[in-house]
Amino acid sequence: MKKIYKITTGVVSCSTRKAGELSVVHKLSIFAVIIAALTFTFCEDIMEQVKEYNEMFKVLSVEPANNASNVPYTTVITATFSNDVDMSTVSSSTFKVNNGAVTGNFSYDPVSRGVTFTPASEFLHSSVYSVNITQGIFSIEGKPLESAYSGSFTTEVYHFNVVSVSPSAGGVDVPVSSNIIVQFDDNIDDTTLAAAILLNGASPGLNLPVGYDALTKTATYDLSSDLSSSSAYTVTLTTDVKNITGDSMASDYSWSFTTAAVSLSEIYVLTPLGVDMLSGNTFDFGNQVNPGTRSAVFTIGNSGTTNLDLTGLPLSITGVNSDQFSISTQPVTPVGAGGTTNVTVVFSPSGLAGTKNAVLSIANNDSNENPFIINLTGLALSTGAPEIQITDSGVILIDDDYMAEFGTVSVGGTGTKTFVIHNIGSAALTISSVTFGWFNPALFTTNLTPQSIAAGGTLPFEVYFKPVTPVNAKATITINNDDSDEGSYVIRLKGRGI
Repeated sequence: MKKIYKITTGVVSCSTRKAGELSVVHKLSIFAVIIAALTFTFCEDIMEQVKEYNEMFKVLSVEPANNASNVPYTTVITATFSNDVDMSTVSSSTFKVNNGAVTGNFSYDPVSRGVTFTPASEFLHSSVYSVNITQGIFSIEGKPLESAYSGSFTTEVYHFNVVSVSPSAGGVDVPVSSNIIVQFDDNIDDTTLAAAILLNGASPGLNLPVGYDALTKTATYDLSSDLSSSSAYTVTLTTDVKNITGDSMASDYSWSFTTAAVSLSEIYVLTPLGVDMLSGNTFDFGNQVNPGTRSAVFTIGNSGTTNLDLTGLPLSITGVNSDQFSISTQPVTPVGAGGTTNVTVVFSPSGLAGTKNAVLSIANNDSNENPFIINLTGLALSTGAPEIQITDSGVILIDDDYMAEFGTVSVGGTGTKTFVIHNIGSAALTISSVTFGWFNPALFTTNLTPQSIAAGGTLPFEVYFKPVTPVNAKATITINNDDSDEGSYVIRLKGRGI
């Protein structure tokens, strides 16, 4: 248009100055020039539009890149384009992962012009995945891709992990009679355990076979002789530890601790569920109708080599609501090496309804846990109410925050986990329904059915993981019940089929 303006202005100016002198021929010539200029400019504009249209619609990049290796199995695939994408043309037939065999969802970022594919379930480990983007994808201007994209990537190798160890890393004053206990996050081939442990770089003497609890995925190494006192030890688990399908840890796993002097007492306390407490932990009695009582038996043990003296007997309850708790059975002192004694605490709410808190303090001659503190809590109610609590191997779960690991299970096999529902309320708890959700709900089942659990009662139930193809599976089990604040109790589930 600028060219039209310049040409027209020049011609008109010339025509104005010399209008009286122009012949008919000259006037026709001027007119012809104007027509030619208009035609040229129009054609040029058309050519510019054609050129702009013909600028190809391209795939600029794809992540993971072609031939990438060791790609996290949780990855997503993102393709970045040169122009805005018509998302109505993006589907599993135009953006193919493993030729469409891997399904998922597509999303679009108009700022980066990136199309992201999120698989319906996580990619498998140690696997090659192809990515094909066809010319069936168009830009919003209707342009086809200049050329199709074809690439592939390989996911990371699978490795299992150590979850916890005992004696703990950095532990001091460890009793010389301690066993070495290791918990994994996968199902272990227990025949590989004995040859895979080193103590200060050498193979220790073991009482064989190595104990292995498949339910908790825990190995217990029973040393054939006591450790030396006042000594530093480094334990190494080598990659010779294998899971049931022959996978290993990414590298050797090592940790260190120091044993105690020969004469040492060492206190530990177990909850009524048989789970170790740490000093300062809280024990929840649940809810109890006012008036009424609920009891809890705690075990006080001595893992040391000399007597544990409980120096503050009889024990008493302190704290803001100390009158709501009492001790019905006192422990016995001293507690010999390897011995135990019990203390029974009773929650007896009275007065106004509400949460009641108190403290049980156990004075003793342990060098670093004196006193041993147990915080006590309970809810007093004027009328009864149910209260759900679920445990996995004695560990109290946190609703919607706990991931139950089934580990590696062979395709066609079944992985099983046992949970226990505890009704720590003061009225019957009703389980109304059980549902599965999240990525792979069809791969998990349970024997839990709708039913009632009496106040103070328990109900074990099992969840089964049955992979039919290789898969990294995730799901949730939701236990719908009539607890007032945990009416939809959710446990997350994870398993690997291979």
